[in-house]
Amino acid sequence: MQTEQELAAAVVAHFAPLPIYQEVAAAHGVADIVIDMGGRGWIIETKLTLGLDVIGQAIRWKEQGAVAVSVAVPVPKATNRTIWPAQKILKRWGIGLIYVDRCLDSYAVREVFPAVLSRQKRFRLRNRWEILQHCREEHKTFCPAGSKAGRWSTFKDTIIRVRQYLRQSGPRSMAQIVADVRTHYASTAVARRCLAQWLPDPKVCPGIVVLKDGDRVLYAAEPEPEVVADEPVAKAKRRSARNKTS
Repeated sequence: MQTEQELAAAVVAHFAPLPIYQEVAAAHGVADIVIDMGGRGWIIETKLTLGLDVIGQAIRWKEQGAVAVSVAVPVPKATNRTIWPAQKILKRWGIGLIYVDRCLDSYAVREVFPAVLSRQKRFRLRNRWEILQHCREEHKTFCPAGSKAGRWSTFKDTIIRVRQYLRQSGPRSMAQIVADVRTHYASTAVARRCLAQWLPDPKVCPGIVVLKDGDRVLYAAEPEPEVVADEPVAKAKRRSARNKTS
């Protein structure tokens, strides 16, 4: 097994009858795979080795209040002496373990021991949290788990909508864009301000160009689709040395 994406794809295919979300971002991190078990989210973290990295990710999800957490890794070599203590740690935290083995052109997915379901009442009110609250329909197909293509976000969804709108309608002003396109922003004023900041940036919103028509600023879309970057955090402007001395 060469890549984490290959490993994750085998896990997704194994549990395919259930609703599966991939690369789901939450306040605590990004879950590789989330499976909907009748309204309760089962998080599966995938890695190519059963080490502290994936164990730490799983423990953090448990501390956050996730109902069920497992880790999926390739079948380890028999000579690996760290497997037994790693399994002990997982069992201590109620984290499940899944082995994935490649057999010619297929994969064998085996649950070594299951995840222990956490009772919500064990956690304080602030920790009564459910990963499914962060899952959207786009998470099922937008980005495969374990890939580096970039996960789905509400910002990306907004930019994709704007770009599709501009391709269909031609050059439009910011007022027309905000009036006709559904965005994730809380208000029209916020949408105008943020889109005016990010749309002209080709690194953040590739495929969108700015046109000047006299005093009017219009936005248009290039014909070829591009990858949308994550929304960057605007940096605060530094005070000039002149202002500091005044």
